[in-house]
Amino acid sequence: MMMDSLQSRSSLCATDQLLALINGYRVSQRIYVVTTLGIPDLLARAPQCSEELAERTGSNGDALGRVLRALAEVGVLRADKLGRFALTALGEGLRSDVPNSRNAWARFVARPPMWAAWAALLHTVRTGKNAFEHVHGMNTWQVSGSELGGERWDAPPRHLG
Repeated sequence: MMMDSLQSRSSLCATDQLLALINGYRVSQRIYVVTTLGIPDLLARAPQCSEELAERTGSNGDALGRVLRALAEVGVLRADKLGRFALTALGEGLRSDVPNSRNAWARFVARPPMWAAWAALLHTVRTGKNAFEHVHGMNTWQVSGSELGGERWDAPPRHLG
């Protein structure tokens, strides 16, 4: 069950709230995808359909449409009757050109090297050893400026949220 907004949590029963938390990783990955593709900045100009956005970002229209609809279900985007998507007030914070933007942070925390490290959290809890170092052979401060997971790894954004 998806939520329309963060405020609707209080109206959900406890098990539905729990399910929303368990499935939260899906929302994080969807936000990572749209910010990496630059979609919040494209939607700043005007609402667009998934096919237009797919063409502009070199994406598959059907797959992108599913991601956009899922983000509309949680209140990041809204869809109109013509199938066009627009940013909500919540989604505006994903634009790269707004004050207090969370665009860079969204792209940083869900990128594959970070995602893999968080997947190893159980290793940290069992051993007390750093998950990122366990997965990548170095800690996050040592890796800055190198290649990791097929991409250049830079320091985290200065405004961490």
